[in-house]
Amino acid sequence: MGITHAFPDLPGLTQKTFLRASHVCAMHSSHPLAGKDVIVPQDLESENVLRILPEGEVDWDATMAVLENSGVRFSSNIATQSSHTGYALIAQNLAIGLIEPFAAHPWHRSGVVTRPFEPRLDYTYVVTQPELQPVSSMITAFIDILCETAASFDSSAHPDAP
Repeated sequence: MGITHAFPDLPGLTQKTFLRASHVCAMHSSHPLAGKDVIVPQDLESENVLRILPEGEVDWDATMAVLENSGVRFSSNIATQSSHTGYALIAQNLAIGLIEPFAAHPWHRSGVVTRPFEPRLDYTYVVTQPELQPVSSMITAFIDILCETAASFDSSAHPDAP
């Protein structure tokens, strides 16, 4: 069993969506954009935006395409494959990130704040399993709890208060 971003269909694996979540705009609390309620592409003019490098089948191009298609000029000279590394760079005020919301909480004490970003950048998270392998009752119960817990999570409802 795996918990990951949705990926293209692969023979022998099933995927069950358990969450669609919007990435947030993360920045250091001292950054001028921290005072805004919602961040839009035009707010990122001339900013250094953290680039998430593709990893395996996960495609991050949609995030950068939103900025590039908006005509906003920004730099993107820092990149990582890891959200926690991204949040660490943001905590040092080296970049702003359009990043998944789940790893943000432990970085709040290091000065990281998050704001909703519009347009929404939704990503789908799935549970994947081998297609022909029997599923134990323990795994089934775990997936049920995961889906129930994820249903109560709305990433747009969890930004830090400005």
